[in-house]
Amino acid sequence: MAAMLVLFVRATSAFAPTGAALRSRACAVRMADDPTANPFVQAINAFTVAINESPVSKFKVGLAKLQAGSYDEGATRARVDELIASNAVTMFSFTTCPFCIKAQQLLDEMGATYKVVQLDQNAFTGGYAMRAVLAERTGRTSVPAIFIGGQFVGGCNDGGLGGVVTLDKKGELRPMLEAAGALKRR
Repeated sequence: MAAMLVLFVRATSAFAPTGAALRSRACAVRMADDPTANPFVQAINAFTVAINESPVSKFKVGLAKLQAGSYDEGATRARVDELIASNAVTMFSFTTCPFCIKAQQLLDEMGATYKVVQLDQNAFTGGYAMRAVLAERTGRTSVPAIFIGGQFVGGCNDGGLGGVVTLDKKGELRPMLEAAGALKRR
């Protein structure tokens, strides 16, 4: 199963836009140019949602812990807790994830103040360990993992309370951001 997932991701990643390409000046991305509109990215998202709602999710949490290697769980949990508690909005992200990029774009467009922790850039300083702790806490290994006012709201468009895009479409994101102090009240 894991080998099939790796093959699926490798086969489709050649067609999905990279984070660097999405953020480059030559390929500026706006919400109108949705990086998650790529059909392969949508297929991967649907696959991720299906896995997150299945018994395979526990297997993925175990894989995240295995990928993290040896780490101090208590210290890592305390670090994650501190990041969440000390910021109105905390987003745990990967630099090349189109859903992370879209979530950041939405928060930027709203004028929100938030902290981004790029787990893949912190791989040798505890990024994967933080991902394992987050997986245990949220039951998900996918990113982004976004916390507003200490509450897990999900990712871009799934998990937790439905994700920031879903909350925005329902008119619930702005009030949450204001209540957390990440936005100035209008």
